[in-house]
Amino acid sequence: MLSDYQIGLMKGMLRRGDDQHHIAALFGINAGRVAEVANGMKDKPNGKERGREIIPAPQSDLPPPGPYFLNFVSERDIILDGLEAAIPAVADYVASNPTEAARDMQRRFHSAIAERKRELYKGG
Repeated sequence: MLSDYQIGLMKGMLRRGDDQHHIAALFGINAGRVAEVANGMKDKPNGKERGREIIPAPQSDLPPPGPYFLNFVSERDIILDGLEAAIPAVADYVASNPTEAARDMQRRFHSAIAERKRELYKGG
C-alpha cells in the first residue's frame, strides 16, 4: 500500500507533468496505481476512497524528473522505513520522560527524518 507521503510525491510529480510510467518505475509499482492516484484511489477490499485529501508535495520536495531505474526507490524506502519505525519508540520515550529535553529530542528526530526524506528523494 502506498504511504501518504508517496501519494503526495506522486501528485506533485503528476502536477509537474511527469510521465506516469516514469513515476511507476520510481516507486516500483504498476502504472495503473499511478493512474489511481491521479483519478482517486479506492482501498481494496473495503472500497473506501483514500488519497483525495492528500495534497501534492511541493516542487522543492520532488525528485528530479525521470526516467528512473527500477531499484532507485527500494534502497531509499528501506532507510525511510527504518527511520519511521523508530517514531513510536521515540514517542514512548517522551511519554515516559516528559521533559523539555525529551520533547526537543523528539522534534529533532522528526526534523531529521523530514530532511533525510528530502535528500533521498532528490538523489542526495
